[in-house]
Amino acid sequence: PVGKITLDSKVAKIIGLYVYSSKSTSRGLAVIVHQRSEEGARTEPFHNSTNQASIYLYGINDQGQAAEKGRLRFDGKVIGSRRIDNRLYFVSTYLPELNVYAVQQAGMNIEDYINTIPLKALLPKQYTGNISTGLFDARRCTIPNPDSAGKAPSLVSVVSLDLNAPALLQATCLADDVHDIYSSAKSLYLVTRPRYDWEDRSVDTGIYKYTLANKLVEYRGLGEVPGKLIYPYSFSLGERNGVLHTVSVLARSQDELREAPGSQLKHLLTAFSESDSVADKLEIVGQIPNDSRPEKIGKPGENIYSVRFIQDYAYVVTYRQIDPLYIINLKNPQDPYIEGEVELPGFSEYLHPIGEHYVLGIGYSGADRRLKLVLFNVANPDAPFVVQELVMPESRVSSPLFQDHKSMSIVKDGEDAYRFAFPVQYSYQQGQDLLLYSLDLSVDKPIKYDGQIVYQYQQNCFPYQHI
Repeated sequence: PVGKITLDSKVAKIIGLYVYSSKSTSRGLAVIVHQRSEEGARTEPFHNSTNQASIYLYGINDQGQAAEKGRLRFDGKVIGSRRIDNRLYFVSTYLPELNVYAVQQAGMNIEDYINTIPLKALLPKQYTGNISTGLFDARRCTIPNPDSAGKAPSLVSVVSLDLNAPALLQATCLADDVHDIYSSAKSLYLVTRPRYDWEDRSVDTGIYKYTLANKLVEYRGLGEVPGKLIYPYSFSLGERNGVLHTVSVLARSQDELREAPGSQLKHLLTAFSESDSVADKLEIVGQIPNDSRPEKIGKPGENIYSVRFIQDYAYVVTYRQIDPLYIINLKNPQDPYIEGEVELPGFSEYLHPIGEHYVLGIGYSGADRRLKLVLFNVANPDAPFVVQELVMPESRVSSPLFQDHKSMSIVKDGEDAYRFAFPVQYSYQQGQDLLLYSLDLSVDKPIKYDGQIVYQYQQNCFPYQHI
């Protein structure tokens, strides 16, 4: 290695790494971490929250040597982040941890005590050394209609940070139970946990939209997705020309997803746009299936296993006995439709675009869960076909790639050639190995297995989760 960075002992987990253009050095590096809280950060009757995060900023010179330029620490748990140019956006959730026992010991009623606490004491803070200030102005918080908010809201911070001027941090907040985020180049969407109505046995998912046009993120509205998004949630959303598309399933629980007959499962693709008549609302402008487009997404009894939005199309994989890949045309948001499909055994858990006309699927084949790679040609969306299917011999394989796309690294190796790698874990061993592949679109069988890097197991060490 040409350089090394050692983080301090309070770091519990690295959750984000971003390289950016630094004004003072050739490159900058931002490291987002969760950490153990500083002693004395909160006083009784509040606990010291374990939900704190820091951003370490480094300058990297031409020799690869790093020097720390600064750091920020704040209350909350980061649930997602994105870098656009030299601006970092991150979203965190926070709830003050009241020491109920200490309040009761003092003979105080909990609700009465909370009403005596100044508002600023209940809000998350940012820290510079021993000095703390509020992370945001409470007047910039969005409090949605209680009928639209989750049953267990928390304070959600939406933060915009210039990586070359971190002191100029800008933030706003939202009160709801946000679980994940999706970001395009111009918009940020916050995804709530599924919200159940036990009386009419329905479920929906809230989507909050913010624009990223200015330094200050701006709240634009709330949309309600019918049903539950497909995990990972951020891949179930895609924005095209300001219109948000989602893929969801009308089911209440994982048991229902596994056990319901095909007639009880309904998969939906829904298009949302900002309402022209109602403030702060995302309204549905298109959805399939419908009366004029009755074709269903998936065969009877099939679940959705992966989704990917790429330019004008959504690619959706469903599975029960076979692996259908559906290609959904999104060019007219008022009239999306299934343009093509192709079937093969097994199913893909992850989809990755390759060039302009190919999609790579990675998943499983057979009941023994052998790893399968398949390359689809989607140049003609109404007639996609399988170029190659490669099934690995080992059974009982799993990979963090199916939960986190950052586990895969891919680089271009020529005009039509690529190299990629991702980690796997076998049922008969501990730790993870790194599988290496090459892909050449100019030959009949483009995918080639190049070998693996075998990692010597160390307890609680998974080295390839982000590569």
